[in-house]
Amino acid sequence: MITKKEFEKIKESISNFKYHSMEYTEFEDVAKHDIICNDDNLILIYGYNEQDSLYQYNYAFNDHKDFVKALSNCKKDDLLTFVNKEWVEDLRRIGFDIYVVDYTKDCNIIVKKINGIIAGVVCVGVYGHESKKGPILWVRELAVRPEFQKMGIGRELLGQAFAYGLEKGATRSFLAADECNHGAIHLYKSMGYQADENDREINMIHN
Repeated sequence: MITKKEFEKIKESISNFKYHSMEYTEFEDVAKHDIICNDDNLILIYGYNEQDSLYQYNYAFNDHKDFVKALSNCKKDDLLTFVNKEWVEDLRRIGFDIYVVDYTKDCNIIVKKINGIIAGVVCVGVYGHESKKGPILWVRELAVRPEFQKMGIGRELLGQAFAYGLEKGATRSFLAADECNHGAIHLYKSMGYQADENDREINMIHN
């Protein structure tokens, strides 16, 4: 079973890896988990995820082939989160498939109307209530109709999303953005978000 000291060393080292799933992981989340591998090429931590009622791998690596090879003999219903799209087919070949987690609890859709017309929406959710650092606000989608863009509506909706998160006790937030959507990225950065170069948005489960 992983110790707090081992976990803290792993958290310090994940910045040395190109990909990892432990950005928001805390010791309390994995306190009953085991370290399967911990070297310069691959970190694997395995244990029961109480929130999703599944056994889950947390990971860090540079080459996804090392990751796939290490998982080739994993058990049925093992969960992976924040999977890069480029790994999906290789993971499918060893028995994984895309898995949709129900995040509907503590979710909401905030709508901005102008003259009765929906000008924009933001879809939000709050999770991680058991986390020692506090819940996380997930801005799942932010969209403004083209004819209403450049009117500050996106900023207003994001502000409303923050207000919703604060109401639910959220202490931090994350979102995903298309790297080509420079306008959105500029907005997010201006409101305090920082870019994460890793594209990790898919959850997969071993069947």
